[in-house]
Amino acid sequence: MKIMRRTFGLVNFTEQAYFFIMKNLIALILVSFALTSTAHAVPVLLEKNYTNHAWSYRNHGCFIDENGFVYSYNVSKVEPIEYAKKNVGAFTLDKIKDLLLKASQGKFETKHAMADAGTTLYSGNYRGTAIKLSESGDYVGTNSAPETAMLIYYMDLYCPTGI
Repeated sequence: MKIMRRTFGLVNFTEQAYFFIMKNLIALILVSFALTSTAHAVPVLLEKNYTNHAWSYRNHGCFIDENGFVYSYNVSKVEPIEYAKKNVGAFTLDKIKDLLLKASQGKFETKHAMADAGTTLYSGNYRGTAIKLSESGDYVGTNSAPETAMLIYYMDLYCPTGI
């Protein structure tokens, strides 16, 4: 059996590795384009993301932007960001912003738990400050702020399970 090889720059790859690299490169370009388009220029407040590199690449999630619109995405399947079909409402949006301000004061530490389990990450963004809320999978950790539980509740409420 002859192994087909391709050259990418100065490096030789098997046919399978070449197509894997090209598929992920195209996915990265498409996602970068989608995230920088004018439709998504509004800052993200909360995000729930699952990433796993074991066996095959998976990366999908959901986020709530600063205007309260809920979006989902699936980079694994090179699907564009799904435009908002719902809004959390003004009251909930104000509550989320208030909770994020308080959660930004919490501390976050992780510890290694397992391998090849992937990572589910809940994170927030308050006025340009990234806030890690919870991480589970290969590493586990939770923000020490008591408001973290309520922020995770809102993400689970507005984002489907199994994102």
